[in-house]
Amino acid sequence: IALCGVLLNRVPGSLVPQEDQGYVITLIIMPDGAALSRTEKTTENIRQAIAPDEAVEFEFAIAGLDFIGGGNKTRAGTMFVRLKD
Repeated sequence: IALCGVLLNRVPGSLVPQEDQGYVITLIIMPDGAALSRTEKTTENIRQAIAPDEAVEFEFAIAGLDFIGGGNKTRAGTMFVRLKD
């Protein structure tokens, strides 16, 4: 029981860890066989939807990049969103 008390004081208890860097990485996955032009359009639609948000400082999207799986894929896209402090 004493060990639980020690751990409670040492383990961070916040929802967002202190090492939060203020950015979000988003992966867009389209259906198998989706053309790059379709992925580009969807990625741009998502980018335009989040750009007006007051919390967003900067957004950058790359259609065709599978950041998680690695490599270039016509059905994947990756978006980097920097949030304001």
